Amino acid sequence: MAEINVSTLRRWQQDPVFRDELRRIREETASLAFAELNGLALKSMSALAELLEDPNPRVKAQAVRIALSMCARNGEVARNSRRLNQLQKALTLLKNVK
Repeated sequence: MAEINVSTLRRWQQDPVFRDELRRIREETASLAFAELNGLALKSMSALAELLEDPNPRVKAQAVRIALSMCARNGEVARNSRRLNQLQKALTLLKNVK
């Protein structure tokens, strides 16, 4: 943890170069975190696919429920994404009309 005075931090926050660098670092950190999550998601899907072939019917049934639930959520996310894009386009058109 950085041991700096609060007044020093506030002064730094007024500096555009500092703010830009802080924003860049935050965006880079978020991007790395999302890349890691995507990797874990891929690994998780592979494990789930293996469970779908499990000889134990209970394990297989639970894997099927999880897979179907994920498919349903994915469809919902896709629909919401399309709706959001449509709303953004409509908002852009409304802004251009004024």
